[in-house]
Amino acid sequence: MELMLSCQSWNAGYVRHPVLHVLTLPRSALPVQMRQCCITTSAFSSAQKVVTHLMERACHATILASCAQDPSLVCPAVMDTSQAIRSVYLRKVPLSLNLVCPNGSYADPPSQACQPCSSECLTCQYSPTTCTSCNTSLNLTLDFLSNRCVAVCPNGLFNSVPSGAKCQPCSAVCLTCSTLASNCTSCSSTILQNGTCVSSCTEGYYYSNRTCLACDSRCSICSSSIKCQTCSIGYFMNSSISGAVPCISLCSDGYYADTTVRMCIGCSPPCRTCLNSLQCLSCLSGWLFSTSCAFSCPTGTYSDDSTGSCLQCSQKCLSCSLAKDRCTSCADELLLSNYSCIVSCQSGSYLDVASSSCMPCQLPCKTCTGSAVQCLSCLIKFLTKSHTCDDTCPQGSFPNSSTLTCDQCTSPCLSCSSANQCTTCISQYFLEPDLSCVKQCENTEYGSNGLCIPCLFPCLTCTSSSECLSCQTGSLNNGTCSSECNVGGYMTFSQTLNSSVCLSCASQCRLCISTATYCLHCSDHSAFSLNGSCYLSN
Repeated sequence: MELMLSCQSWNAGYVRHPVLHVLTLPRSALPVQMRQCCITTSAFSSAQKVVTHLMERACHATILASCAQDPSLVCPAVMDTSQAIRSVYLRKVPLSLNLVCPNGSYADPPSQACQPCSSECLTCQYSPTTCTSCNTSLNLTLDFLSNRCVAVCPNGLFNSVPSGAKCQPCSAVCLTCSTLASNCTSCSSTILQNGTCVSSCTEGYYYSNRTCLACDSRCSICSSSIKCQTCSIGYFMNSSISGAVPCISLCSDGYYADTTVRMCIGCSPPCRTCLNSLQCLSCLSGWLFSTSCAFSCPTGTYSDDSTGSCLQCSQKCLSCSLAKDRCTSCADELLLSNYSCIVSCQSGSYLDVASSSCMPCQLPCKTCTGSAVQCLSCLIKFLTKSHTCDDTCPQGSFPNSSTLTCDQCTSPCLSCSSANQCTTCISQYFLEPDLSCVKQCENTEYGSNGLCIPCLFPCLTCTSSSECLSCQTGSLNNGTCSSECNVGGYMTFSQTLNSSVCLSCASQCRLCISTATYCLHCSDHSAFSLNGSCYLSN
């Protein structure tokens, strides 16, 4: 509504209030100071602009002074910006009529009668359209600046209660508001942020069309809903993300979260993942040892494929491989045995001094010492004196099936089948039939090839199978036993041999008996025997 404000142009009678647009008053009813203030105003499109202009013309002090001097004016308690724009200044003008009009009508001074209000008004005053309350059935609200019932409060006003109430003035900084005076929905000269007019957007908001819009919750500073300059606490900028909010709670592989700048920063090779620029969490190549990447794991650790890191060996291990308890060398005085560190080597293994480890014995060794083939006992075969396991025992020993050992033969056995059963004898000893070794064979035996062999019948004693020393029957005759002696021999009994023997006759005897010199026939044909003696014939 355009107003031409000029005190000289006011008609006699009733005029529209030039500032507040509330009531029709006699021009004489306006204070002189207010009239003088209004004379200088020009044409404006709204009461907001009129009053703003008046504020610029410093009318506040003039109007406030008038109110203080004239008790007939209804003045504001405090002249602040909001009240200066929208407060009502009414002169209590008594009507000449003593009319009491019912709801829906008003006392009209010109007609001196009650006239009906407009249908939008529940009650009205001074004119049909100057409403003082609204028809609730129409869901209208009273605009106290124009005294009209409206469906929507004009800019600068709001409806805080159900229809039928008044449009209340917004806070001075609001162009429009809702629900509360301070809950701005637009601003006159500033920027709207969460129902408040501000000079600039705070952190967490960005400017768009005179409004501060909230950044994504992951952003603390942004230029649009997805364009972040700085991430919120707990989030980190990842510049590789496109088309979405670049703030993430967990940086991807190859980046670490820098809490100072709230950014995901690339790890330095050879780190695949990292805690910061100096501390690796995993490696592109090699193995993670502590917070560094190593080409090979140091002594006392082993490479774990599942984690890609060097893990600590067990306390017993000086070094290990594949697992913490799979030792490759041992600490202190412990011995390595089958990837375990033990105090002493177990049965079936031996101590390798060079490596300080227990090495397995080789078959057929059951236990061993010094080397894998230096047996102490055998699983199969027989343990020899030279610490080997053989099918047969060497000379001078016999196989003990209960102990699987080659036990030493008892001297003078050269070989034996048991401790006391010889099979051969040492030099100058002879094997008896009872499998014992003797220095000399029995009288009835002779020694041959280390054996004592019984003399053949009829020999009682002998030196060989063909040479008798004495006879069981007959007489010994030149190493043989016969029933009679040969020519030139005689039979006699030998106490030494306990046998009959044939002895040679004396040289002069060709045949003798009883003694060597008792000749029966003489050897010389020229001789003759007489009483056992030989005589030459004449």
